[in-house]
Amino acid sequence: MPPSLSLTPAEEAERAGQLRRGALSGLLGTAVEFYDFLVYGTVAALVSGELFFPGADPAVGTVAAFGTFAAGYVARPLGPCCCSRWA
Repeated sequence: MPPSLSLTPAEEAERAGQLRRGALSGLLGTAVEFYDFLVYGTVAALVSGELFFPGADPAVGTVAAFGTFAAGYVARPLGPCCCSRWA
């Protein structure tokens, strides 16, 4: 049986503070990321098709804008996998 780890009250309070700080950081990061994708999706639907694909049919421009949005979703999980090799 491994020896039990007993923490002093000060160490327990510090650990609880670190856990709270980590949870808050994760929550804020997720909220900012959600807002970023929400704004980009709205802009892709309303503006990007006309702005970046002016010669295309409006429906085709909107689909192309959403295609770039989809490319961001696909590439997002690949970034850490590919870039961590060179870090």
